Amino acid sequence: MVNGIWLTVNRKCNYRCLWCYAEGTKYDATSDMTWERAVRLITIGLGIGTKNLILLGGEPTLWPHLLKACRYIVDGDASATIVTNGWKYADMKLATEAKDAGVNVSISLKAGNSSQYKKLTKVDGFNKTLQAVNYETPP
Repeated sequence: MVNGIWLTVNRKCNYRCLWCYAEGTKYDATSDMTWERAVRLITIGLGIGTKNLILLGGEPTLWPHLLKACRYIVDGDASATIVTNGWKYADMKLATEAKDAGVNVSISLKAGNSSQYKKLTKVDGFNKTLQAVNYETPP
């Protein structure tokens, strides 16, 4: 049995991290995984007994099918995990929808302070990421 499957659902990203592999695709939004392909891969994973499917990108919260895919995974009796930079997860609407869908969220904090964060990601996003880390969804 496979313990976990990572699905890279897109290359689009709102950050420009110095180490990012998506840079080679120029963060191309046209390379998003289609919904049909995602369903096929998730179905295969569930069919072989995988209990943890991890969705990452670029930035998976920019993929239009993210929560639908997570619900499909959870409905298949597996856990869905999003690996995100947290930018969009700081939004209460997305955070609540993710919680309601039964999604696990892993937020990648890229640096220990605002100036390091901006230097490494090319985005002034430290405080927004902290907001996502500290966010508490309603009970």
